[in-house]
Amino acid sequence: MDQVLTNSFSARNDTGAALRLVTLCGSTASKFDGVRNVQDIIEQRFTQRGITVRPVDLGDWSLTAVPRILRAIRLERPDIILMQYPNLAFGSSLGPVALGAVQRIAPLVVMLHEFNAIHLLRKLAIGALVARATIVGTTAERESRLLGRWYPWLRPRLRHIPIASNIPGRDWAPTTPPRIVYFGQIRPDKGLEEFLACQSRIAAAMPHAIFEIIGATVPKFVDYADMIFRESTQRGIIIRHAPETDAVADALATASVALLAFPEGASFRRSSLFAAAACGVPLVTNIGADTPADLVPYLEPAHTVDDLTEVALRTLRDPKTQLSSHQRSVKLSERYGWDDAIARYLSVFRELTKGREALLF
Repeated sequence: MDQVLTNSFSARNDTGAALRLVTLCGSTASKFDGVRNVQDIIEQRFTQRGITVRPVDLGDWSLTAVPRILRAIRLERPDIILMQYPNLAFGSSLGPVALGAVQRIAPLVVMLHEFNAIHLLRKLAIGALVARATIVGTTAERESRLLGRWYPWLRPRLRHIPIASNIPGRDWAPTTPPRIVYFGQIRPDKGLEEFLACQSRIAAAMPHAIFEIIGATVPKFVDYADMIFRESTQRGIIIRHAPETDAVADALATASVALLAFPEGASFRRSSLFAAAACGVPLVTNIGADTPADLVPYLEPAHTVDDLTEVALRTLRDPKTQLSSHQRSVKLSERYGWDDAIARYLSVFRELTKGREALLF
């Protein structure tokens, strides 16, 4: 049914005009903001399907700005409000939380990108944010389960909406000598320590291999990034800092392996994983508590640094293994791309507008 919705969605509100969607995400000076990138993609795709998308961003998400934000939303006469949370523009501001708690203008969909890893106080704030949300989306099923344990009354409103690649796809064309790449934010808990641990072991076995880190820094973790840069320079690892998305795609498409370790394992909320898959790169990643069963068939099982190293070396040395891994990446990208994610969003919109005869889906 989701695929049918994707292909045939045409939204009209009860005045005959296009369905009006207000989006709340904010803008940021950071060149690498995964949530903002996701929002840009879905806004474009919603527009292509006939939805009128009206971003509201006053540049101020503090508590004192909430009345002005509410007025700006009301002026747009939305049928649905979609908030992406958390994100860099919101930061630690409580304005979005208050906004979600007090607004009565239209049904609110909160797309929650992180819950498990955040601070206790932020978990409590999210309770206030989603208290009056009509639908709460999560990018990983494990996040949904945890959120449901914290707030049992929320379970009927939870929906799983995975994200896809925020990097354009490419045909895979690996170069020689072999290149092993990391892609993602340069901050703690993103698998960089594991990448460096694997690098020393792989380099000992394959001295000619090239290693690259592709990503951008986060203002909050500048000191950490400086440490990674120093360590990488000493090891001869190439740093591609905050390249344009096309340059990222080109770099991924010519890599032999994408080595991406995650604290709780690969999951549907890891956009870097899907960016590499969109470029057909063989994936070397880890299975963990966050990894859903649906994702496992597309991955070579690994749990520890030793496992990651062994899988990487086998993939680099054996053409059949490398080809098989490449084919799994292609299938993963085809199965869980933006068509699937947008279909799930549209299914939510259809659910919220059910009974309004003038809406055509």
